[in-house]
Amino acid sequence: FNASAVSISSSSSPYKNWTFTNNTITIIFSNDSNPNKGLKGTPGAGGIAGEGTPSGTDGAMGAVSAAGSMGVMGQSNGFYTGPYISASFYNNIVSNLLNPVFTNTTGVFKHPDGVISTFNHSNVFGWQKNYGDTLSGIDKTGSISVDPQFLDYTNENYHLGSTSPCIDSGLNSAPSIPSVDLDGVGRPFGSIIDMGAYEYDGTVPEDFTIFIPLI
Repeated sequence: FNASAVSISSSSSPYKNWTFTNNTITIIFSNDSNPNKGLKGTPGAGGIAGEGTPSGTDGAMGAVSAAGSMGVMGQSNGFYTGPYISASFYNNIVSNLLNPVFTNTTGVFKHPDGVISTFNHSNVFGWQKNYGDTLSGIDKTGSISVDPQFLDYTNENYHLGSTSPCIDSGLNSAPSIPSVDLDGVGRPFGSIIDMGAYEYDGTVPEDFTIFIPLI
């Protein structure tokens, strides 16, 4: 089965326009990613001996068939743009930090009848393919492919660490920038907006306070 964090498509023209700004997409995978092999076939029965004089001999048993191959892993995508969709992306983080990297995964994928005009100032990292083959000509100005350095992604803390390459790496003039991040921090914090759903303001979020033991 397929899995996509964001999947937009339409059944008919005209094209519908979508803009995605300052999202964090991470760890997307298909649950049915490792289907079993097909079973081996059982050997065929030998032929029965003829009754002539002299009598014939029994035919040999049929050979055991080989095991079937593994099923194909479901396609996993961060963003999927389907038919009759025209999409633009700005200031996003699209990462897949599972180790080892799952095969047949793509950060950004476009249907042949869809359009992605821009994927600007975004970070696409950790996929078998960061961009699908149909996206070879899109505008990737300002985009990177490096570990976003979340504070603790295994515990679903997707705030940026202090050395994250996504800090001050967005595009201030991108359309539809939210005025605050998911914590309510004003955007941009400083002179340049960050990539992703959170602005780095140098503080530790309340839900992730670190307590130092007294000695």
